[in-house]
Order: sequence, then C-alpha cells, then structure tokens
Amino acid sequence: MATHATSTNTGISMASFSSSERFPKSLQVWIIFAKFTAIYPEESQQLSFIIHGMMKNRMKGSFAKHTILQIMAIIKQREPNLIPELKKKLNYIGKHVSSCKAKVRYIWELVLQGNVNEMEGMIIKANKSIKSTNSEFQELIGKFPNNRFVARAYVRFLRDVVADHQKSSEWASKCNLLHKGLPVTPDNAHELGVLAFPNLPKEQKAIRHQATFNNNFTEDTLTQEIDENEESVAADQEIKLSLKENIQSLQIPAYTLIRALHLGSLACLFILPMILVSIFAPIYIDSVSSVIPHLYSLTKIRSVLFQGMGVMARYVNENMPETRYPDGHKFAGKLLFPCPTYEEYFVPQLKEPEQAGAGWGSTFDSRGQLVSIAQAVASLMGLIDPIKHYKIGNEAMDNVRKNLFDKIHWVTFIDDLKYTDYWTIFSDNMSHLIITELHEKTSFDKIISHYMTYYSELLNLEKIPHDAYNKHYLMNTLNNLENVTSTVTDTVALMLEYIHSLNSEIQKITSIAEILFIIVVIIWYLFVCCYTIIKLSKDKIMIYKCLTSLQKSVISKVTDQFRILKKDDEEMRSTRSKDEELSRQEENLLKLFSTSSDSGNSHSIDNLFTIVIAIFVCAVHLVFSTQVIGKFSVVGTNVEITAPHIEHGQASFAFDWESVVLLQLLPGAVFPSVNFEIAGFTTETILYYINFWQVKAQKEFSILKYGDPEKSITSFATIGVNIDSNLNTHDYCNDSDYSPPTNYHDIYDCMSAEVALAFSENIVVRLSNVYTSTDNNLIYDGDDEDLTNLFHLMQHHVFDRFFYGLFRTMSDTVVASLQKEVPAVNKIGYSIVIVAIILEIFYMFIVSASENNQRYALSLLLMCPTKLVLNNQHIISILSGNFSSKNHDSTTRGAEFYDALVEEMPDSVIIMNQNGIITTVNKASTSLFEINKEDLLGQSIRKLGEIFNEENPFTHVFDSVEDLKNKTGFSKSLSFKKENQNYHVNLTLNILPDAIFLTCRDVTQEVMYNKLIQDEKNRSDSLLASILPARLVSRVAAGEKNISFAVQSATIIFIDIVSFTPWCGSTPADKVMRTLNLMFKYFDYSTSQHPTMTKCKCIGDCYMAAGGIFADVNQPATHAKDVVEFGLEALDNIDKLNQEINENLRIRVGINTGGPIVAGVLGTEKPTFEILDPTINMAQQMEHHGVPMKVHISRAVYELIYGSNFIIKERGQIEVKNGNVVTYLVERGSQK
Repeated sequence: MATHATSTNTGISMASFSSSERFPKSLQVWIIFAKFTAIYPEESQQLSFIIHGMMKNRMKGSFAKHTILQIMAIIKQREPNLIPELKKKLNYIGKHVSSCKAKVRYIWELVLQGNVNEMEGMIIKANKSIKSTNSEFQELIGKFPNNRFVARAYVRFLRDVVADHQKSSEWASKCNLLHKGLPVTPDNAHELGVLAFPNLPKEQKAIRHQATFNNNFTEDTLTQEIDENEESVAADQEIKLSLKENIQSLQIPAYTLIRALHLGSLACLFILPMILVSIFAPIYIDSVSSVIPHLYSLTKIRSVLFQGMGVMARYVNENMPETRYPDGHKFAGKLLFPCPTYEEYFVPQLKEPEQAGAGWGSTFDSRGQLVSIAQAVASLMGLIDPIKHYKIGNEAMDNVRKNLFDKIHWVTFIDDLKYTDYWTIFSDNMSHLIITELHEKTSFDKIISHYMTYYSELLNLEKIPHDAYNKHYLMNTLNNLENVTSTVTDTVALMLEYIHSLNSEIQKITSIAEILFIIVVIIWYLFVCCYTIIKLSKDKIMIYKCLTSLQKSVISKVTDQFRILKKDDEEMRSTRSKDEELSRQEENLLKLFSTSSDSGNSHSIDNLFTIVIAIFVCAVHLVFSTQVIGKFSVVGTNVEITAPHIEHGQASFAFDWESVVLLQLLPGAVFPSVNFEIAGFTTETILYYINFWQVKAQKEFSILKYGDPEKSITSFATIGVNIDSNLNTHDYCNDSDYSPPTNYHDIYDCMSAEVALAFSENIVVRLSNVYTSTDNNLIYDGDDEDLTNLFHLMQHHVFDRFFYGLFRTMSDTVVASLQKEVPAVNKIGYSIVIVAIILEIFYMFIVSASENNQRYALSLLLMCPTKLVLNNQHIISILSGNFSSKNHDSTTRGAEFYDALVEEMPDSVIIMNQNGIITTVNKASTSLFEINKEDLLGQSIRKLGEIFNEENPFTHVFDSVEDLKNKTGFSKSLSFKKENQNYHVNLTLNILPDAIFLTCRDVTQEVMYNKLIQDEKNRSDSLLASILPARLVSRVAAGEKNISFAVQSATIIFIDIVSFTPWCGSTPADKVMRTLNLMFKYFDYSTSQHPTMTKCKCIGDCYMAAGGIFADVNQPATHAKDVVEFGLEALDNIDKLNQEINENLRIRVGINTGGPIVAGVLGTEKPTFEILDPTINMAQQMEHHGVPMKVHISRAVYELIYGSNFIIKERGQIEVKNGNVVTYLVERGSQK
C-alpha cells in the first residue's frame, strides 16, 4: 500500500484516520497511524490527536505506554514554540541562572574588596551551581533540540555566566537558523521514515496545520531576542579562546605536587613494601625455621638409640638358650629365657594381620628391626653433620657444636667379662668375674658410631651366648645411654636457647621497626599534609590575586553586569560593595579589614580533606605496619613456642620405651646369678630408672598435649596435630557389632594412642609393683604375657600408630605452621594496600575537583577585556605556570602585607571571634594596655573590659550569638588607670559576619589639651562674669556684637558711702582698697542670694544693682521686695564691716522701681553692662537725698512692697531734679 501511487500525499493519513475511527480499540491501527504521521514534522498536531485518541480509548500495556512516550518525545523534538511546559521549565532554569549570576557577582564583589579568604568557598559554590545549571540546560536541549527559545536562553547563559564565548557564538549561529525556521538537529523520525518508504513525498503537499511561531516571552530575559550587538562575535574572541585553552591546560604546581607526594607515598610506603614482604616473607620463614630440622635430627637420634637398646634386649631374650631358675630356689623352674617371638605369640590370635611399622623396618622380627635401627642411626649421623656449619659465630650454636663434636663427654667402656676357673652359668659370686672398665672423653658423634658398631657385632653373632649380658656390646650400650640422653637434652636446650635468642632478636627488631615505621610515617604524612596545605594555599592566593590585580574600574564594571533586580537579591550575599570606584586608600583599608576579619576563621574544604585523608592513610599505614610486622613477630614467637614440642614428643616415647626395656632386663637382674645382670644395673638400679623414666615420660607427654603455661608453651594441637587420633586402626574397631575381646591383644587393639600409652604405663607400674610390693619379691617369667604384650603394645600400637607418624611429620608440621603465615601476611597486607589505594583514588578525585575549581577561578578573567588581562604582569606570570613570581603591585598584596600593616598600626587593633575570644592583637595594644600579647590571646574581651573606670563595655555584647548578628557595633570614650594616671581612649567595636574587631585610639593628650583649653575658657568666663551678668557671658564669649534688650520693669538700687572723700583722704590707700573690696564682696554675696537681682557696676564707692532684669517672669512686686531686702542687708553688712576694720562708715541706700528699661552690653574690647531709663536717675536721687544707714525708697517702690514684712515710714516730700516727690524710709519688720 505504501508504494502505490494513491498512497502518496495525504492518502495514508486519511486512511489511517478512517481506520482509527472504525477500529478505535485496535492498538495496531493507532501505532500504524502514529508511525506514518510521525514521518512528517508538519503533522505534530496530528500526533497530539493520536495521543489523545489512545488515552481516550484507554490503550493499556507497556507497548502502548512506550508508544505514547515516543510520540511525546517526537513532538517535543519538533516543537518550535514556547509552549506552557517549556515556559515553566525555562522559568525554573532562569531562577538557577539568576542564582549563578548572584554567586558570580558576589565573587567579583569579594575581588573588589580584596577579600581572597572568602573567595574559595564562593568559587566552589558558583562552579557547582554553573555545572548543575548547565546539566539542566543539556537535559532541556535534549528534549527540545530545535527550539529557539531554549537556544536563546542557553546562548545567554554561556555568554553571561559561563563566559564561554566560542560555544556561545556557536549556539548564537544555531539560534539564527532556528529563528529562520531551520532545524539544527536532524529529524531522525522524518529521515528514517522517508528512507524506509522512498516513494513517499519528502514534504506534505497539502498541509493541514501550518506550524506557527509563538513569539511569547517568559518573565525572564533569558529567552528575549538577542540583538545584533549580542550576536556579533567579539573582536578578541580568538584571544579569549587561546586564553581559555591556556587555563584548561595550566598545570598548577600545588596539585602536581600533591599527586606526586601522595602517589609516591602510596608506592613507597604501601605497594613497594608489600611486594618486598611478599618476596621476603618465605625467605624469612625458611631462615627462621631452618633450625627445626637440626633439632628434629638430634632428638630423633636419641629416640632411635632408645629403640635400638630395646630391640637389642628383645633380640637377645628371644634367642638366648632356655634358662630356668635352679632347683632349690624359691622360683625353681620359672622360665627366664627365651621370650616368645611375634610369630609365636601374636600371629595365632590376631583377627586380622597387622602391618609392621616403617619405624621398625616394616617387620616384627627383632633381628630385622635391629638392622633397620642400625641403618637409621647411620642416616641420622649424616643429618647432624650440617650443624657443623650452621650459624657459625652464634654463641648458642657454637655451644651446640661443642657438645656434639668436641671430646667433652665421659663414657664408660667395659670389656667382655673374663671368668675364673670357678665360674659357671649359675655363679652368683662376683669374684668369679673379672671386669675391665675404661673411662675416657670422647665426642657425641663418636659415641653414636660406637653404638653402630655394637649393633653390628650383635647382628654378626651366629648364636646368642648365655653370657650375652656380660658382653661389651650390651653393657656399653645400656651404661652410656644416660650420657647420650643428657648430651642430647643439653644440646637441645642449647638449640632452644638459640631459638629463644633468635625470637628475642626478632621481637626487638620488629618492635624497633614497628616504632620506627610509625614515627617515620607520622612525620612523613605530617610533613606532606602541612607542606601541601601551605603550597596549596599559596597557589590559590596567587590565582585569586589574578582577579584582585585587575583595575577596580574593570572589576566594578564586571560586577554591575551581574546585578539582578530581585527582591530577594540580598539573600544571595552577605555584603554589597559601593557602586562608585573606590580610591586606592579606601581599597587598601577595605582589604585590611576583610583580611583581618577572615584570618583564622576561613578553612578551605581542600585543607580539611587533605588533613582527613592524611589521617586516614596514616592510620591505614599504621595498621599495615603493625599487622605485617606483627606477623613477622608472630613467626618468631611461634618458632619458640612450637620447637620444644619436637623435644617433648621424641622424649615422651623414648622415656616410656626405656622403662619397657628395663622391664625386659629386670628378670635377669633378679636371677640368682650375676651372669644375666648387666654390669651397673642391679635390681634396685633398674627399678629406680623404671620409675625415673616413667615420670619424665608422663611430664613430656603432658607438655606435648596440654602445653606448659609457665614457659608460655601451647599445646601441640594448636598447630594442627590431634593428639587423641588413633591411626591405622582396623575396620572392625568401628563396627557396631564388634565382639568383646577374646584375648589380651584384643583389649588394646582398638585403643586410641593416649589410652594405649596410659595402658602401657599401667602395665609397667603393675609389673614393677609385683616385685617390690610382694613379700617374696615375685618376679614375672621371661615369657610373661604382660611383658610380651607390653613390648608389642609400645612398638606397634603406640609407636607405629601414633608416635611414628607424629615424628615423621613433626618437623614439617612445625615448618608448615610457620609457612601458613605467608598467605596471612599477603592477605592482610594486600587488603590494606587496596584500602590505601581506594583512599588515594578518592583523594585524587577531590584534588581534581579542587583543581577544576581553581581553573574556573582563572576562567573568570574571560569576563574582562583581554587587553587588560594580557597587560597584567601577575596574570601572565601565573598563566605561564610561574607561581613563584612576586608582584609588588599594592593591589596584589595579600594577607601577609595586611597582617603586617595591622601589626604596625599606631592604634590598638584587637580581633576576636563570635564568642568574644581574642584571636589577634597588634603591638599598639600591648603598648597601650601594658599587657603581654600571650596574656591577651585566647582570653575573653570581657576580661580586658574590666580595666575601664566607667564601665565594662563588653558585658552584654556576647550574651547571644543571634543578637550579635543584628548588631553593627558601638563607639565609646572611656578611661583607665595606668601608672597612677588616667588614660583616655576612643573605643570602637565593629561587628562583621565572620569576626569582630576592636580599635582603641589613645586620646589622653587630646583630653589633656581640651581640659587646659576648657580651664582657660572657664577663667575667661569667670572674669567676664565679674564684669557682666552671668547670662550674658556666653553671648559675649561667642562673639555676639549687638547685645541689647528691653525689660518691662526693674528695681534699681544705689549704695554710696557717706563722707567717703574726706575718709579716703585721711586713710591709707591700701586700707581704702581693702575696705572697698571687702564691702563689695559682702554686697556681691547678698546679690547672689536674691534670684531676681543682678549687679550692674561699681563706680568708686558707689554700688549699683538692679532687680528683675533677667527674671524669666517679670513681677515688679517680687523684684522690688528683693531689692529692698538687699538694701537692708547692705546696712547689716556695713555694721559687720565696721566691726572688722574698726571704723564707723555709713552708707546711703536709694531704691526706685520703673520701666520699661533698656539693657545691653556696650563696647567690645572692654565690654560693660549698661541699663538706660529715667528710673535709674530717680534711684540715684533717692540715694543722693537719702538718710545715712537708712533705706530710702520712692513712691513706686512703696506701692509694690506695701503689706510686706517691712516697717515703712513716710519721710515726706523732698526736692529732686524733676520736682518734689514723696519718699519713704524702710526698716526691717518683726519676724513672723
């Protein structure tokens, strides 16, 4: 259908649409409809109809859901308009872009302040925010690849926030294509559909719904049209591209150093040591355990010699001529020799044949066993020969060689006994025997060779003689056996001493190595941590200085580009710098306080990770050192603990076996003839040694099984040996239908090794007790059932089934127990190395992220004009990889410069944290307060506040951290006492978000100068006050020129001395002046006691004052009364004066009230207070015509004071200048 001519154009769509209407529930029809519709981009609306139809008809199943999702994805890929969903997403991303801008703006504000300490945290946040926003854009572009609104937003983001001019230019070109309606991302659905159906037209000829462009905008400016200037490629784009590539390829020395140090430490302190441990551990264990085979060979020789002695005695007893106790003896007829052989006694009664053990030559024949033992002794002699060259120079091993190969051992050589003519086989007289003994010193290896000779001599006999026990091969073998045992025991003790010294040396070396490794690792990682932090901090500061070294006008311009007009803009940052360009001095001060406030409080997250990783890696290496070195220590300890078990195991059997051998010899010693008694081994001696060897055997076996806590020896089972195991037992022993024992052999045939050993010891004790505990000293027969079974029990059921297997693998077991530490070392070591590698990989990721943040910081330079960037010497030096160059431009000065500046400031500067704890103090502080810096640092500022006289200004400042955030500080003038003198300071407390700093300026000199000036001013004011009324002094002092005012009414008083001129002429001048001075002093005092009165002037002996001139409320009656009272007081003062100077002076007092009066100050150089009005003249007339020592008042005054507490007498009319007036005389009335 698809290739038919009628299927082209819109035929398919119409047919599919018709089918969907006919079969609305058919999923296949809807899918076919969707597939063909999706080929044409113009049919996006039709696709929306298909989704609506499928959902309306409730198409279910995963295939239907998948189809709907695919259709929605295709619609979004072709969507050119700003649909609501896209608008919502763009608004959402726009908020994130605004957040990115705010963060970048804050970075530039910090750059403007020169605050490099806060810069790192904000750079990390900004870089993270930009990456997150970029990821959101990429996701949105993936959904809407051909949408011009998305492209516009992304162009602005790349250009304004990321400063990626190359990429923004590329997307600007794509935006132009999209604006013209051309797709920038291929429409795969269309292209693949046309390719699958080649006969379909590439475009619809009849377009049902023409796509339209919606030019709606979001609230954000992200999607607004890009003007021509914004789309134009910057002239310096190539330079910025080169600059960007240089930044991306820049190798920051600190990060290179960090990688080198940490990876080098990982290789040198973990990987290489672990490789060396893996190689050296097996060698070390082989070296430490090399003494084990020598120890085993030595103890094995003793065991074999004991075996040899037992087999020799059995061989002799089996082949001796038949011998019985003689007649007449209490044991007459009891058989002494021979004893039954294995074939004779055991074979007939065995349920199953027994397999002879390899330890006895794989035979039960005593002769064959002796041959095997002789061969074993010869081979063991070859095994101890390497001891001659083992650890030469070691004291313990030198003593071992001395014991084995030097002639230091006394041995006894007894020749064959010679008989006298009276000797018979039943002779019990020692005089019939001639014994020849030889004692000489010889070496241990020579003694062993003698034993080999004795074995050969015995084996070479065709017939065992009756006097075989009197032959040298038996006598010397038994008599020297104890010497051999002592020699082996002493030599083993020396070997164990060597092992102990070896372990002590190992413990010492491992302890020293462990401590040394711990110290070296701690010091190394401490060095790495400190050095990398210092280097990293310096390199970061150098990078941040690239930004601060730019011109402030450039920084301000860049900052302005990121301003966001939003209500919550203040929440995006903590402080905002001023818009205008700061002067260089202001910039340095801003940097000073920013640097000072942030020092000690800004901790880089990189430094924190560096410290944490260093601690963790150091801890891991400490575990590595202790565990790995500890394993080497454990190996030495295990050698010392397990090696003695070789001795205990061999000795346990050898000593038990020896007691069995002595039981074989006991009947011959009891026999009433010395011919069957080995020289030196009487009955008592044999019984003593039976008990002696039994006790030692039990002790050795107990240590083997249970260990020895006193000597820190653990059980042999700790290295994997089961002492209770029963090897080579018969199958019928495990049969539940096993029948009860029918013979002696069946009793012990199925016993475990330990039980069989205990059973054998019980037999030994019982047989020896039969002789020692009975009255007749009963002795068992030579063919006694107990004795025969005891010998076989020890040979086969104890030795073959247990000890032989134990002896054969003992050395290998001990060595294997040591070698199993190698896998443990490797497992622990490589596990720890893997942990260390994981930690270092994690840290490398952190380092890479930090390095990317620093590259981002450098990429901020791309926002600035390239010409200014390339002309900056510091920036060029950094971009060239030279982080050690020093730029002396003040704009690039860092914390060191400003710290030094703070230190040398003349004012006291104290910096503290949010809790008021002092963190920084400069020199001026210690000089001002005379307190050592060490005494101030770490102390609360409240303690310093206690020295101030007025108050402690810091008492409640730090009560609440939350309240502190809402405060900005305060300024106060305070004083404190130092060297009995008050010092004055201006104290200013400034509260910043991260720190608080206090400045104190010494203003003592200024206060003193001000005090002197104030004193002079006070004196000047006082002088003026003596001339002028007090209320006018301040106005005159202030330089006021025209001082005049009117008073509604006033009361004027004149006082004059009667006959002053004659008195003055007849009185000395000094007395005149003293008298006037004293009189005016009394008058001035009285004037001051009346609030309405003011002294006006003194002319000669005349005193003028007025009342009511400066009254706040002018009340004539009040000031008239005050002035009259003053006049009466003046009369009293004259009386007082006369008494003091012994004179008879009299005064006239005249008072008048009137107004208004004009008052003011006349003159500038010598100002005087004057009042002008006819009232004054009347007052003067009242004084002039007054009565001496009387107060003379006018009618106006009389009317005002009438009714007061005065005695007023009318004087009558008197003549004055203006005519006659009625006047009055006033006296003080009676007191009410």
